[in-house]
Amino acid sequence: MRMAFDAAAGELTVTNRRWFTTLEDICLVAETLVDGNVINRQSITPGAVKPLESTTLSLDVPPARTGETFLTVRAFTTTAHPWCDPMFEIGVFQFPIARNVYPQLVAPSHPNLLPDVQELDITVSGLDFSVAFDRATGKITRWTSCNREVVASGPELGFWHPKNDNHKRKYKALWKPNYLDDMQTSTRSASYEVDGRNVVITVKQRIAPPVRAIGFNAQLTKAGSRNARACRTVVFGR
Repeated sequence: MRMAFDAAAGELTVTNRRWFTTLEDICLVAETLVDGNVINRQSITPGAVKPLESTTLSLDVPPARTGETFLTVRAFTTTAHPWCDPMFEIGVFQFPIARNVYPQLVAPSHPNLLPDVQELDITVSGLDFSVAFDRATGKITRWTSCNREVVASGPELGFWHPKNDNHKRKYKALWKPNYLDDMQTSTRSASYEVDGRNVVITVKQRIAPPVRAIGFNAQLTKAGSRNARACRTVVFGR
């Protein structure tokens, strides 16, 4: 069997390549696909086409306004043969119909970020997100994106180390006497600045035991860009 499709005329030409039998047992399933998805399916029969002769069938396949449109025609035999069961697929033919490009998308403009400074917090808002920082602790107290809460509580910097059997002696002799298991975080300052299109929140903290003159100084820089929905957090410890 051979097929040809004239998209302008809406005609499918089916040629019987058999030598002795007609196409009475043939059923055709025509599928219209747009970007690989079947949007229409119909069954047609070529009828008793004699050997080596052709027939023309009307088949309307309108092209989609956007995307790639293809016509796929599957041929099945409805009769059982020694080599197959009924409704066995004996051939597939595919014809390109149209390729219409999608319209160019225009990205929405992103307004510059401006911090809303209040007595207790600083709120940085963008096109579809909002992040609030506590001015006393520098923590993220609220983070919304597309009117949905993103986090239950803001991230915090801390230290953790698993204690195994090899650390028991160090824990009793070094860690516990110096209160390393009870280190606390204190915020020394929380400031902000507008850097071009970004708003940068800088938080300086000290993580140390409640007593002893040992500890860690940390600076957290949280920058929000007008093109981003999230804040990028970079931690430097010393």
